[in-house]
Amino acid sequence: MNSLRVSLSVLVAATILLAPQVLNAQSWPSRPVTLVVTFAAGGPADGAARLIANELSERLGQRVVVENKGGAGGNIGAASVAKATPDGYTLLMVSSGPGAVNKLIYKSLPYDPLKDFVPIVMVANIPTVVLVNPKLPVANLKELVAYGKRHVGKLSIGNPGYGTGGHIAVVLFAREAGLEVTHVPYRGVGPMLTDIMSGQIEAGFAGFVPQILNMKAVAVTAAARAKMLPDVPTVREALGIDVVGGVWYGLLAPAGTPREVIDKVNGIVNDFFKSARGQELSQSIGMQPVGGTPEQMGAVQVQDIERFAPVIRDANISMD
Repeated sequence: MNSLRVSLSVLVAATILLAPQVLNAQSWPSRPVTLVVTFAAGGPADGAARLIANELSERLGQRVVVENKGGAGGNIGAASVAKATPDGYTLLMVSSGPGAVNKLIYKSLPYDPLKDFVPIVMVANIPTVVLVNPKLPVANLKELVAYGKRHVGKLSIGNPGYGTGGHIAVVLFAREAGLEVTHVPYRGVGPMLTDIMSGQIEAGFAGFVPQILNMKAVAVTAAARAKMLPDVPTVREALGIDVVGGVWYGLLAPAGTPREVIDKVNGIVNDFFKSARGQELSQSIGMQPVGGTPEQMGAVQVQDIERFAPVIRDANISMD
């Protein structure tokens, strides 16, 4: 009898402790949600985040506020969310860099992309575009390579951040084309585009954003031409070498975030991408929407780490 009373007491106590968590998950969100973006405003990560934030705001009935925290290849923003309370009120829009491969590059990464977060949904794939300064005397990618070989080590090529997909694409491009280039990392695509247009750097590898339509694009690092840039050849078409790549963007939450929250956000994003409105808005900013389950996004993170490990090792890409 005494043991039965003890068991009942333990059960009641456990129920009381768990009740707030269950209620919080069911009533979420009861206040605004912050969506942290790991890069500066004006880039593809920012565009994707604002599109998703608007949809979540409408469907959840609470404001979803986008907060840009760029720097260190996306690590500053990611680290801040890794330390956030896992209650669903802080989410993260991340790219393949801070969401996966930075684990291979930074020796003292302040978070683990697989252990400190739970995946929510893969948002989009964005093609990487090779852009050149409009005043540079080159008309295509072949001429850019020839220019670089005439100016050994002086061809400055920007990327959205050290260790990002754009940076890795530049490394692969330089290796396959036999170029020695100067890598110029930025806090995101926006600041890099400004410097390309003003002539501060000769070229850059950028995830697609609408303003690229008004810039001098000479190639895309993809297996096929991008729909939004049908006249721009792939690197394979232009040079006969393979530099296939792009950047994915996805949503993460701090580890321990209730599954009910994860599933609710996942469902809203997937419904949005299946709708004609979602497809139209995604295409308007150059996004190729993906969607899917949290588990599918988690699998992509693991696959990227495995796929890029030898590339990063061979190129000796490393940061303390």
